[in-house]
Amino acid sequence: MTRNFPKISAQQLFCIMLLSRITMDAIAPPPAPNGAAEALAVIAATEIARLALASPLIYFSFGKDNFHRCLYSKNRAWGWISAIFAAILLVGAAAKSLVFGSNFAFKNLVGGGAAWIVFAAGIAFALYAAFMGVEALARSGVLFLIAAGIITAAVFLADIPYAKITPMWSEGGFGTFFKDVVRCFSNGGEYLVFAALLPYVNRDDKPNCAGNAVLWFALISALASAAICALNYLVLREMYPLAEYPFIAAASLSDIALFKRLDGLSAAVWGLCAAFRSGLMLLSAWSVIMTVNRARIQRKESRAAG
Repeated sequence: MTRNFPKISAQQLFCIMLLSRITMDAIAPPPAPNGAAEALAVIAATEIARLALASPLIYFSFGKDNFHRCLYSKNRAWGWISAIFAAILLVGAAAKSLVFGSNFAFKNLVGGGAAWIVFAAGIAFALYAAFMGVEALARSGVLFLIAAGIITAAVFLADIPYAKITPMWSEGGFGTFFKDVVRCFSNGGEYLVFAALLPYVNRDDKPNCAGNAVLWFALISALASAAICALNYLVLREMYPLAEYPFIAAASLSDIALFKRLDGLSAAVWGLCAAFRSGLMLLSAWSVIMTVNRARIQRKESRAAG
């Protein structure tokens, strides 16, 4: 996967990170026991916390190096520790995406049969996505994002007759706010993906393109999550806190010509996106280890040449 050191664009990296983020919004939506007001507050707090913790990764992206490689150049032990820790978190994110995605597909798409078959199919697709390599994964990720965008737009356009402007701040209190933020925060991992795949980004002509892309991601992903949450609430209203998967609940109301309800198609798209996300996380875990290993090899060769 890394022997020929393939390259991707900063725009492709942005697309697969955005796809990863909104996929978790679909298969593991922000908890909202008191409605949209709490869900939006949870999204805002979570995004601020993620951006603050990822600031070192973003800072190093504006140079020619990335965080893990730079840390290895300063201290070999800390370089390996950072890479292994990031890889463990990425593998954990892949596992969580696979479990949640399989459960999502089983409940909304299969509806019967053996759950292990859905889980096994998700593992197979995730491993295939990981072994495709970074270039193929980036290209297919853009196509998945387009498909997800089309189905999302179709659902909300079809649900316009059901939408009603109602206050989002009239629900109950925020008794579980911090617990919900922690749960929502654990659905992340995109900034770790950014750091892991940064060495593959073609930055020859524009050294700051990756850094700019991740800043745009921070803004647009937060706005997209908030917009989807708000639109789901406008459609579902008092049913919003009761829905396990608000977007699928909204899709079940849609009625577009021959398609009628779009919940089945939506579940299929997001189920595949969840498996794709697992593959992305696995590939990123491998890449972050390889980044530090290449730094080790180059350091050894430079010493031998000197």
